[in-house]
Amino acid sequence: MKVLMLHRQQSAVGYYRTWVPARYLAAHGHTVDWREDQPYKKEIKDDPIAWARAYAKDYDVIITDRGYKWDDIGLLLGLREVNPRARMVVDFDDDFTDVPKWNRAHTKYLPGQEMREAGLGHLKLAEMTTVSTPQLAENFKDKTHSIQVALNCLDPADWEALDVCPDRESDPHIRVLYGGAAGHYGDMDEAREGLEAVIRNPPVPFRLICFGAVPAWIHELSREKPDVVLNLPWIPFDDYPQAVAWGGFDLAIAPLADHPFNACKSNIKWLEAGIQGIPFICSDVGPYAEIPDECAIKISNTPVQWAEALRNLLQDKALRASKAKAAYDAVMDKWTVDKRGKMWETILQEACARPRIESLEDTRLPTDRESAYSTPDAGPRETP
Repeated sequence: MKVLMLHRQQSAVGYYRTWVPARYLAAHGHTVDWREDQPYKKEIKDDPIAWARAYAKDYDVIITDRGYKWDDIGLLLGLREVNPRARMVVDFDDDFTDVPKWNRAHTKYLPGQEMREAGLGHLKLAEMTTVSTPQLAENFKDKTHSIQVALNCLDPADWEALDVCPDRESDPHIRVLYGGAAGHYGDMDEAREGLEAVIRNPPVPFRLICFGAVPAWIHELSREKPDVVLNLPWIPFDDYPQAVAWGGFDLAIAPLADHPFNACKSNIKWLEAGIQGIPFICSDVGPYAEIPDECAIKISNTPVQWAEALRNLLQDKALRASKAKAAYDAVMDKWTVDKRGKMWETILQEACARPRIESLEDTRLPTDRESAYSTPDAGPRETP
Protein backbone atom coordinates (compact mmCIF):
# COMPACT_ATOMS: atom_id res chain seq x y z
CA MET A 1 0.00 0.00 0.00
CA LYS A 2 1.23 3.51 -0.83
CA VAL A 3 0.38 6.10 1.80
CA LEU A 4 0.93 9.84 2.21
CA MET A 5 0.69 10.88 5.87
CA LEU A 6 0.37 14.62 5.66
CA HIS A 7 0.91 16.37 8.98
CA ARG A 8 1.30 20.07 9.56
CA GLN A 9 2.27 19.98 13.23
CA GLN A 10 5.40 19.07 15.14
CA SER A 11 3.59 18.82 18.46
CA ALA A 12 2.36 15.70 20.23
CA VAL A 13 -0.31 15.49 17.54
CA GLY A 14 2.36 14.97 14.91
CA TYR A 15 4.07 12.30 16.99
CA TYR A 16 1.06 10.22 18.00
CA ARG A 17 -1.10 10.65 14.93
CA THR A 18 1.53 10.58 12.18
CA TRP A 19 5.11 9.75 13.08
CA VAL A 20 4.52 6.60 15.13
CA PRO A 21 1.93 5.01 12.79
CA ALA A 22 3.97 5.99 9.73
CA ARG A 23 7.06 4.29 11.11
CA TYR A 24 5.04 1.16 11.82
CA LEU A 25 3.55 1.02 8.34
CA ALA A 26 6.92 1.62 6.70
CA ALA A 27 8.51 -1.12 8.81
CA HIS A 28 5.78 -3.56 7.73
CA GLY A 29 6.23 -3.32 4.01
CA HIS A 30 4.17 -0.28 3.03
CA THR A 31 5.47 2.67 1.05
CA VAL A 32 4.89 5.69 3.27
CA ASP A 33 5.78 9.35 2.81
CA TRP A 34 5.85 11.45 5.96
CA ARG A 35 7.95 14.13 7.63
CA GLU A 36 9.39 14.43 11.10
CA ASP A 37 12.05 17.09 10.58
CA GLN A 38 9.58 19.79 9.53
CA PRO A 39 5.88 19.75 8.70
CA TYR A 40 4.54 20.00 5.18
CA LYS A 41 2.91 23.32 6.02
CA LYS A 42 5.93 25.39 4.99
CA GLU A 43 6.24 23.68 1.60
CA ILE A 44 2.53 24.09 0.93
CA LYS A 45 2.68 27.78 1.81
CA ASP A 46 5.70 28.47 -0.41
CA ASP A 47 4.21 27.04 -3.61
CA PRO A 48 0.99 25.03 -3.18
CA ILE A 49 0.60 24.14 -6.87
CA ALA A 50 4.15 22.86 -7.24
CA TRP A 51 3.81 20.98 -3.97
CA ALA A 52 0.56 19.31 -5.06
CA ARG A 53 2.05 18.21 -8.36
CA ALA A 54 5.18 16.88 -6.68
CA TYR A 55 3.18 14.78 -4.22
CA ALA A 56 0.32 13.69 -6.48
CA LYS A 57 1.87 10.27 -6.87
CA ASP A 58 0.24 6.91 -7.07
CA TYR A 59 -1.03 6.91 -3.49
CA ASP A 60 -3.71 4.55 -2.31
CA VAL A 61 -4.49 6.62 0.77
CA ILE A 62 -3.83 10.21 1.80
CA ILE A 63 -4.11 10.78 5.55
CA THR A 64 -4.33 14.39 6.62
CA ASP A 65 -5.03 16.31 9.78
CA ARG A 66 -8.37 18.09 10.04
CA GLY A 67 -8.62 21.13 7.81
CA TYR A 68 -9.52 24.43 9.42
CA LYS A 69 -9.60 26.71 6.38
CA TRP A 70 -11.56 26.19 3.19
CA ASP A 71 -8.54 26.90 0.99
CA ASP A 72 -6.57 24.18 2.83
CA ILE A 73 -9.29 21.66 2.09
CA GLY A 74 -9.47 22.73 -1.54
CA LEU A 75 -5.77 22.05 -1.92
CA LEU A 76 -6.06 18.65 -0.27
CA LEU A 77 -8.93 17.69 -2.54
CA GLY A 78 -7.01 18.88 -5.55
CA LEU A 79 -4.10 16.70 -4.47
CA ARG A 80 -6.39 13.69 -4.39
CA GLU A 81 -8.21 14.47 -7.60
CA VAL A 82 -5.05 14.28 -9.71
CA ASN A 83 -4.80 10.71 -8.45
CA PRO A 84 -8.11 9.00 -9.26
CA ARG A 85 -7.40 5.95 -7.09
CA ALA A 86 -6.62 7.68 -3.78
CA ARG A 87 -8.92 7.68 -0.78
CA MET A 88 -8.68 10.44 1.81
CA VAL A 89 -8.68 9.86 5.56
CA VAL A 90 -9.03 12.85 7.89
CA ASP A 91 -7.58 12.29 11.35
CA PHE A 92 -8.11 14.36 14.49
CA ASP A 93 -7.90 13.98 18.25
CA ASP A 94 -10.24 16.47 19.95
CA ASP A 95 -13.87 17.58 19.87
CA PHE A 96 -13.55 20.85 17.99
CA THR A 97 -17.33 21.37 18.23
CA ASP A 98 -17.25 21.82 22.02
CA VAL A 99 -14.13 23.80 22.92
CA PRO A 100 -14.19 25.12 26.53
CA LYS A 101 -14.18 28.84 27.22
CA TRP A 102 -10.74 28.77 28.85
CA ASN A 103 -9.20 27.47 25.61
CA ARG A 104 -7.99 30.39 23.50
CA ALA A 105 -9.50 28.71 20.42
CA HIS A 106 -13.02 28.76 21.93
CA THR A 107 -14.45 31.62 19.88
CA LYS A 108 -12.87 30.32 16.66
CA TYR A 109 -14.90 27.11 16.88
CA LEU A 110 -18.31 28.52 17.65
CA PRO A 111 -21.08 27.66 15.13
CA GLY A 112 -20.67 29.59 11.90
CA GLN A 113 -16.94 30.20 12.32
CA GLU A 114 -14.69 29.06 9.48
CA MET A 115 -12.53 26.74 11.58
CA ARG A 116 -15.56 24.81 12.81
CA GLU A 117 -17.47 24.72 9.53
CA ALA A 118 -14.40 23.88 7.44
CA GLY A 119 -13.58 21.03 9.84
CA LEU A 120 -17.08 19.61 9.56
CA GLY A 121 -16.93 20.05 5.79
CA HIS A 122 -13.65 18.16 5.61
CA LEU A 123 -15.27 15.16 7.30
CA LYS A 124 -17.83 15.01 4.50
CA LEU A 125 -15.20 15.30 1.78
CA ALA A 126 -13.11 12.37 3.04
CA GLU A 127 -13.97 8.71 2.59
CA MET A 128 -13.08 7.93 6.20
CA THR A 129 -12.39 9.64 9.54
CA THR A 130 -10.02 8.35 12.19
CA VAL A 131 -10.03 9.55 15.79
CA SER A 132 -8.05 8.82 18.93
CA THR A 133 -10.79 7.78 21.38
CA PRO A 134 -14.10 5.88 21.41
CA GLN A 135 -15.90 8.93 22.82
CA LEU A 136 -14.78 11.01 19.83
CA ALA A 137 -16.06 8.31 17.52
CA GLU A 138 -19.41 8.36 19.30
CA ASN A 139 -19.66 12.15 19.10
CA PHE A 140 -18.84 12.33 15.38
CA LYS A 141 -20.37 9.14 14.01
CA ASP A 142 -23.21 11.05 12.34
CA LYS A 143 -20.90 13.74 10.94
CA THR A 144 -18.85 11.53 8.65
CA HIS A 145 -19.27 8.65 6.22
CA SER A 146 -17.17 6.16 8.16
CA ILE A 147 -15.31 6.54 11.44
CA GLN A 148 -12.67 4.34 13.06
CA VAL A 149 -10.81 4.55 16.37
CA ALA A 150 -7.01 4.45 16.16
CA LEU A 151 -5.82 4.66 19.76
CA ASN A 152 -2.66 6.59 20.49
CA CYS A 153 0.41 4.50 21.18
CA LEU A 154 4.08 5.29 21.62
CA ASP A 155 7.41 3.87 20.54
CA PRO A 156 9.52 2.91 23.60
CA ALA A 157 12.68 3.66 21.62
CA ASP A 158 11.80 7.36 21.84
CA TRP A 159 11.38 7.34 25.61
CA GLU A 160 13.83 4.89 27.15
CA ALA A 161 17.62 4.80 27.68
CA LEU A 162 17.85 8.60 27.67
CA ASP A 163 20.43 10.65 29.53
CA VAL A 164 19.71 11.96 33.03
CA CYS A 165 21.43 15.08 34.33
CA PRO A 166 24.59 13.92 36.16
CA ASP A 167 23.90 16.45 38.94
CA ARG A 168 20.42 15.07 39.63
CA GLU A 169 21.57 12.94 42.56
CA SER A 170 23.05 15.94 44.34
CA ASP A 171 19.67 17.71 44.44
CA PRO A 172 17.65 16.51 47.46
CA HIS A 173 14.41 18.00 46.16
CA ILE A 174 11.66 15.76 44.85
CA ARG A 175 10.84 16.97 41.36
CA VAL A 176 7.24 17.26 40.21
CA LEU A 177 6.50 17.60 36.48
CA TYR A 178 3.70 19.52 34.82
CA GLY A 179 3.59 19.67 31.01
CA GLY A 180 1.58 22.77 30.25
CA ALA A 181 -0.23 24.22 27.27
CA ALA A 182 -2.38 27.31 26.78
CA GLY A 183 -5.42 25.12 26.15
CA HIS A 184 -5.16 23.65 29.67
CA TYR A 185 -5.38 26.76 31.84
CA GLY A 186 -8.84 25.78 33.03
CA ASP A 187 -7.62 22.27 33.79
CA MET A 188 -4.73 23.51 35.93
CA ASP A 189 -7.18 25.71 37.84
CA GLU A 190 -8.80 22.53 39.17
CA ALA A 191 -5.67 21.82 41.24
CA ARG A 192 -4.91 25.41 42.19
CA GLU A 193 -5.97 25.57 45.84
CA GLY A 194 -4.54 22.18 46.74
CA LEU A 195 -1.30 22.85 44.91
CA GLU A 196 -0.87 26.29 46.43
CA ALA A 197 -1.41 24.86 49.93
CA VAL A 198 1.32 22.26 49.43
CA ILE A 199 3.74 24.73 47.87
CA ARG A 200 3.34 27.15 50.79
CA ASN A 201 3.63 24.40 53.40
CA PRO A 202 5.63 21.53 51.83
CA PRO A 203 5.94 18.25 53.73
CA VAL A 204 9.36 17.59 52.17
CA PRO A 205 11.70 19.64 49.95
CA PHE A 206 10.30 19.56 46.43
CA ARG A 207 10.15 21.57 43.23
CA LEU A 208 7.29 21.96 40.76
CA ILE A 209 8.82 22.25 37.29
CA CYS A 210 6.46 23.33 34.52
CA PHE A 211 7.11 23.01 30.80
CA GLY A 212 5.34 25.31 28.37
CA ALA A 213 2.38 27.63 28.95
CA VAL A 214 0.98 27.99 32.45
CA PRO A 215 -1.75 30.21 33.92
CA ALA A 216 -0.90 33.54 35.54
CA TRP A 217 -1.20 32.21 39.10
CA ILE A 218 1.65 29.77 38.46
CA HIS A 219 3.84 32.69 37.38
CA GLU A 220 2.84 34.51 40.57
CA LEU A 221 3.80 31.46 42.63
CA SER A 222 7.15 31.26 40.88
CA ARG A 223 7.89 34.85 41.96
CA GLU A 224 6.68 34.19 45.49
CA LYS A 225 8.45 30.82 45.80
CA PRO A 226 11.29 30.85 43.24
CA ASP A 227 13.01 27.97 45.01
CA VAL A 228 9.89 25.78 44.62
CA VAL A 229 8.17 26.71 41.34
CA LEU A 230 10.13 26.85 38.08
CA ASN A 231 8.73 27.65 34.64
CA LEU A 232 10.58 26.35 31.59
CA PRO A 233 9.78 27.31 27.99
CA TRP A 234 7.93 25.18 25.50
CA ILE A 235 10.17 22.87 23.50
CA PRO A 236 9.58 20.92 20.25
CA PHE A 237 7.99 17.58 20.95
CA ASP A 238 10.85 15.58 19.47
CA ASP A 239 13.02 17.01 22.29
CA TYR A 240 10.42 16.51 25.01
CA PRO A 241 11.24 12.89 26.01
CA GLN A 242 14.91 13.77 26.51
CA ALA A 243 14.03 16.94 28.44
CA VAL A 244 11.84 14.96 30.83
CA ALA A 245 14.45 12.24 31.25
CA TRP A 246 17.18 14.82 31.89
CA GLY A 247 15.11 16.32 34.71
CA GLY A 248 14.95 13.05 36.62
CA PHE A 249 11.37 13.59 37.74
CA ASP A 250 9.87 11.77 40.73
CA LEU A 251 6.21 12.61 40.12
CA ALA A 252 3.94 14.02 37.40
CA ILE A 253 0.58 15.77 37.74
CA ALA A 254 -2.23 16.11 35.20
CA PRO A 255 -5.33 18.01 36.37
CA LEU A 256 -8.30 17.78 34.02
CA ALA A 257 -11.62 19.58 34.28
CA ASP A 258 -14.86 17.62 33.96
CA HIS A 259 -15.93 18.99 30.57
CA PRO A 260 -17.28 17.29 27.40
CA PHE A 261 -14.17 18.40 25.51
CA ASN A 262 -11.95 16.56 27.98
CA ALA A 263 -14.15 13.46 27.88
CA CYS A 264 -12.84 13.00 24.33
CA LYS A 265 -9.17 13.51 25.16
CA SER A 266 -6.65 10.66 25.26
CA ASN A 267 -4.35 9.40 28.00
CA ILE A 268 -1.01 10.45 26.51
CA LYS A 269 0.25 12.26 29.63
CA TRP A 270 -0.11 9.02 31.55
CA LEU A 271 1.55 7.06 28.73
CA GLU A 272 4.52 9.43 28.72
CA ALA A 273 4.93 9.34 32.49
CA GLY A 274 4.47 5.59 32.63
CA ILE A 275 7.04 4.75 29.98
CA GLN A 276 9.64 6.82 31.87
CA GLY A 277 8.76 5.35 35.25
CA ILE A 278 7.25 8.52 36.72
CA PRO A 279 4.32 8.06 39.16
CA PHE A 280 1.21 9.96 38.15
CA ILE A 281 -1.49 12.00 39.90
CA CYS A 282 -4.50 12.89 37.77
CA SER A 283 -8.13 13.93 37.87
CA ASP A 284 -10.51 10.99 37.76
CA VAL A 285 -12.01 12.42 34.58
CA GLY A 286 -12.27 11.50 30.90
CA PRO A 287 -9.33 9.42 29.63
CA TYR A 288 -7.77 9.13 33.08
CA ALA A 289 -10.83 7.52 34.62
CA GLU A 290 -10.01 4.30 32.74
CA ILE A 291 -6.44 4.05 34.03
CA PRO A 292 -6.15 0.99 36.29
CA ASP A 293 -6.24 2.03 39.95
CA GLU A 294 -2.84 0.52 40.68
CA CYS A 295 -1.22 2.56 37.89
CA ALA A 296 -1.95 6.10 39.12
CA ILE A 297 -3.43 8.20 41.91
CA LYS A 298 -6.83 9.29 40.55
CA ILE A 299 -8.66 11.96 42.50
CA SER A 300 -11.74 14.15 42.48
CA ASN A 301 -11.11 17.78 41.66
CA THR A 302 -11.32 19.14 45.19
CA PRO A 303 -8.64 21.15 47.00
CA VAL A 304 -8.50 18.57 49.79
CA GLN A 305 -7.94 15.62 47.45
CA TRP A 306 -5.28 17.41 45.43
CA ALA A 307 -3.42 18.48 48.56
CA GLU A 308 -3.69 15.04 50.20
CA ALA A 309 -2.58 13.18 47.09
CA LEU A 310 0.43 15.43 46.61
CA ARG A 311 1.44 15.21 50.26
CA ASN A 312 1.07 11.43 50.34
CA LEU A 313 3.16 10.79 47.25
CA LEU A 314 5.79 13.37 48.15
CA GLN A 315 6.35 11.61 51.47
CA ASP A 316 5.96 7.98 50.41
CA LYS A 317 8.82 6.77 48.21
CA ALA A 318 7.55 3.19 48.23
CA LEU A 319 4.13 4.26 47.00
CA ARG A 320 5.73 6.26 44.21
CA ALA A 321 7.78 3.25 43.17
CA SER A 322 4.74 0.96 43.22
CA LYS A 323 2.64 3.26 41.04
CA ALA A 324 5.52 3.83 38.62
CA LYS A 325 6.22 0.11 38.21
CA ALA A 326 2.55 -0.76 37.62
CA ALA A 327 2.16 2.04 35.07
CA TYR A 328 5.31 1.08 33.19
CA ASP A 329 4.19 -2.55 32.95
CA ALA A 330 0.72 -1.51 31.76
CA VAL A 331 2.07 0.82 29.07
CA MET A 332 4.51 -1.76 27.79
CA ASP A 333 1.83 -4.44 27.80
CA LYS A 334 -0.88 -2.59 25.85
CA TRP A 335 0.11 0.86 24.63
CA THR A 336 3.23 0.47 22.48
CA VAL A 337 3.29 0.63 18.69
CA ASP A 338 4.18 -3.05 18.34
CA LYS A 339 0.99 -3.90 20.27
CA ARG A 340 -1.36 -1.45 18.54
CA GLY A 341 0.20 -0.55 15.18
CA LYS A 342 -1.66 -3.29 13.33
CA MET A 343 -4.89 -1.31 13.69
CA TRP A 344 -3.56 1.22 11.17
CA GLU A 345 -3.11 -1.47 8.52
CA THR A 346 -6.68 -2.64 9.09
CA ILE A 347 -8.05 0.90 8.94
CA LEU A 348 -6.24 1.71 5.69
CA GLN A 349 -7.46 -1.49 4.08
CA GLU A 350 -11.01 -0.51 5.00
CA ALA A 351 -10.44 3.01 3.65
CA CYS A 352 -9.31 1.61 0.30
CA ALA A 353 -12.51 -0.45 0.12
CA ARG A 354 -14.72 2.59 0.69
CA PRO A 355 -16.66 4.05 -2.26
CA ARG A 356 -14.73 6.99 -3.59
CA ILE A 357 -16.33 10.43 -3.22
CA GLU A 358 -16.73 11.81 -6.72
CA SER A 359 -19.55 14.35 -6.51
CA LEU A 360 -21.41 16.73 -4.24
CA GLU A 361 -24.10 14.11 -3.80
CA ASP A 362 -21.45 11.68 -2.52
CA THR A 363 -20.49 14.09 0.25
CA ARG A 364 -23.97 14.27 1.72
CA LEU A 365 -24.69 12.43 4.94
CA PRO A 366 -28.04 10.83 5.81
CA THR A 367 -28.79 13.72 8.16
CA ASP A 368 -28.13 16.19 5.32
CA ARG A 369 -30.56 14.43 3.01
CA GLU A 370 -33.23 14.53 5.68
CA SER A 371 -32.85 18.23 6.41
CA ALA A 372 -30.62 20.76 4.73
CA TYR A 373 -30.81 19.31 1.22
CA SER A 374 -34.50 18.41 1.18
CA THR A 375 -37.49 20.63 0.51
CA PRO A 376 -40.64 19.11 1.98
CA ASP A 377 -43.97 19.76 0.32
CA ALA A 378 -45.55 22.54 2.32
CA GLY A 379 -48.93 22.14 0.62
CA PRO A 380 -51.08 24.94 -0.84
CA ARG A 381 -50.65 28.38 0.64
CA GLU A 382 -53.67 29.89 2.27
CA THR A 383 -54.80 33.35 1.18
CA PRO A 384 -54.95 35.72 4.13
